[in-house]
Amino acid sequence: MTQTERDLVMSYQTAVDKVTELEETLKTAKKAKDACEKNLLDHLETTGAEKTATYEGLGYVTRVKPRLYARCNEENYDR
Repeated sequence: MTQTERDLVMSYQTAVDKVTELEETLKTAKKAKDACEKNLLDHLETTGAEKTATYEGLGYVTRVKPRLYARCNEENYDR
């Protein structure tokens, strides 16, 4: 069965709508993750700890210094 032009347009619009919805969901999830990360870092700094306790089924979170990472190719080390 051949799709009509209308079917193609409808399929495309449905896909665009789904992507838009997922992008908004992702944006919300990233904000929530960032807030959790900030809360954990604040907690660790307040308590003077480098890591949380280890929780069964979850593991633990640890601070790594520096918080920013840089990566470069070996040939660029002299710059």
